[in-house]
This record gives sequence, structure tokens and C-alpha cells, in this order.
Amino acid sequence: MVYILNNKQSPKMIRINIDLLNDRGINSSNYSLNDCIEDNNNFRNIINVNVNNTILPINPPFEIHPYSNLIDYDNEYDSYIVGTFPPISYLYDSCPNIKNLRKSLGERRIPNPQFPFFHGNKNLMWDYLLTPNEMNNLNQLQRDLKPSYLIHLLNQININYGDLIEYCQRESDYNANDSNLYNIIINDRLVNSIFKNKRAKFLLFNTSSIYNISGIKLNIFGFIDIDNSISAFDLFLYHLQNNGLEIEFRINNGFVCFPWTPLQQLPIYLKSHKLAFEIKVKNVNNANNNCLLDIDEERIYTICTPLSPAVAHRYPNNLAVNPLIANWQINNPGLLPKDFLYNIYQDFRNRNWTNIYNFNQ
Repeated sequence: MVYILNNKQSPKMIRINIDLLNDRGINSSNYSLNDCIEDNNNFRNIINVNVNNTILPINPPFEIHPYSNLIDYDNEYDSYIVGTFPPISYLYDSCPNIKNLRKSLGERRIPNPQFPFFHGNKNLMWDYLLTPNEMNNLNQLQRDLKPSYLIHLLNQININYGDLIEYCQRESDYNANDSNLYNIIINDRLVNSIFKNKRAKFLLFNTSSIYNISGIKLNIFGFIDIDNSISAFDLFLYHLQNNGLEIEFRINNGFVCFPWTPLQQLPIYLKSHKLAFEIKVKNVNNANNNCLLDIDEERIYTICTPLSPAVAHRYPNNLAVNPLIANWQINNPGLLPKDFLYNIYQDFRNRNWTNIYNFNQ
């Protein structure tokens, strides 16, 4: 696939790593979206030459999200599920002649994705969002038919899906963790869809720091701290702040509904161990926010931020230290963290918000 150069404007880039830009010959003080796209095209041309034993370059290229164009963001559903960016294994489908993709000489072969779509690498999120019958139908399909099945299913259950990152670079080990992503350009089509769709109400972010013990972290300027690590929800909040919008939280733990509180004033007990809450996004300063909100306009969203499906898969034995899961397992003996996560996704799918609020600590 070759991407057409069609944008000479300088994009707003976050988590800037100048060395990664310089290593690709991109001027960090004067770059355009064309530079990012051209670098990706050059990279694809090079790796398509030696397809039998493809080694990823030491200086990581710009990557363009391989699946975002498969989603119609004009669907005005009330619910969205939001992720970040797929692992590098998508190259097997983007460059279909590749047979063996490796990070470096001597490294093991990077496995093919189970299918070419969001969360198709190991099928983790779909295990939680789909019912057993739907999963059985998915598993019986040929891999190239699975994306259209999932798109049709999302349309049936009135949920939009999208990843927040449209362009980025990884550090040289090509680790799939979000913390490895730099020089990020946000998927404005997704964010604009959320704000232009007046029906948009419920947002699930499949990674978030507010679920963790340490909670949301801010830097000295009151912005979300994305320098050390990022997640889908934190990146979303940072993007809104970066566009001059103010954010307030209202936490409901199932018994007490706390008052609206500015993000910068949230105490630790209100910004950690939370799965569900509301946020109010306001344009009170006539901010230049790419027309996300008009002057003095505000929007309220109900948010769900469970643990990552990848974390539930990789570290099931370490999750019981989180009070949210520990409390749930006390009341549900014999069940596992993956059952906890399945219930959350099913409650989100069915808009059972009372159940989700009751998970909060």
C-alpha cells in the first residue's frame, strides 16, 4: 500500500522525540504531514525488497495506522470504544509479500496477527466485548472475512470503535507497549466524530491510569503527564487540554456522587481505582480547539476505564492486588480477573451503568 501525499500542513505532534525524527532525516523544527507519509512510503519500499527475511530498521520509521480507514466515523452512535495503536505485526497484511518479520538479526520471528483489524493480533478485546455465540461465529470465519464481520457487529450494537493515534514512531525495540510510542499525531477524525456527534454519550477507553493505584498524574503545568507513559484515556485528556479545553470530573461510587471537580484539583482517592465517572469538557476561554466546541459550549460524557485486555491476558496472577478486582473476587469466589473484565465490557455494551459504577472504590 502506498499512501498519497496530500497534506503539506505542519501537524500538531505530541511526545516529541527529536532523535527519532532526526534519524529519519526529518527536520524537527520544520516538518509537515507529507514528511511523515513520505517516510512511511520509503520504509515500505525498502522492506518489500527482502521479503523472505525482513529486518526492521534500527531507526524506526513513521507508521500510519493500518485500520482506521476501515471505520466510518459518520455513524452517530451513542457509544465509543477507544484504543491507541496496533503492534508492528500489522505489516504482514500491509505488505503482504513479507514472510518473516524480525526486530533484528537473531530475534525470533514476529507472529502474524490472527486477522487484519483492531485487536486482531491476539483477539484479546473481542473476547470480552462479544458474546460466546458471536465469538464462535468469528472463529469459524476465514481471517480475511473477520474484519467485515466485526464492523457489521459494531454497527448492530451501535458502538463506534477507533484508535486515538493516526501517526507515530516507536523506539527501536518495536515493543508493542503504548509507552514506546513517540512523535504522535492524533486521529482528529475520531476526536471530531466524538464532539460533532450530539448523540455521543458513553466512552470506553481500553487503557487508562485512573484504574491503577497511582491514578492520573499531572505535570507541574497541570497537564496530563504523558512523558513517562501513555494510555488511551490519558492521551484523550491531554489532547483536549492541548486544545485549550477545561475538564471536570464527577465521580460516582455507587453510593455517593461527588461534586464536579476540575481535573487539576482531584484528590488521589478520586483519580485512582475508578472504572466509571463523568467528565465535563468546556470551552470557557474561546480556545482555538479545532472547532471541537463553540465558545462557552460544554459536553458531558460518561466514561468507562477498565484494565487493559492485554494486561488481563499477560498478568492474570498480579491483578488481585488491585482493590477493584480484590473486592469483586470476594463477592464472586472462584471467578478470575478475566471474568471481571468480561462483565465490564458486557455492561458497557448493554449500557448497564449502575453495575459499572458499583465497581468503583
